[in-house]
Amino acid sequence: MGLACCAIMARNWRSLDRVRSYCELRGIPVQQADEDSSGFWRLRETQAMVG
Repeated sequence: MGLACCAIMARNWRSLDRVRSYCELRGIPVQQADEDSSGFWRLRETQAMVG
């Protein structure tokens, strides 16, 4: 299982700034719920995970 199966969640975006920067510097893909993510956050599986 690689990083593609990893999620880091926080109550607010600012809490994730350092993690996002770290990932971007190392070429690790990042995605936030407030960005266009092709419906990722509306998927039933995603809602079950975060709900």
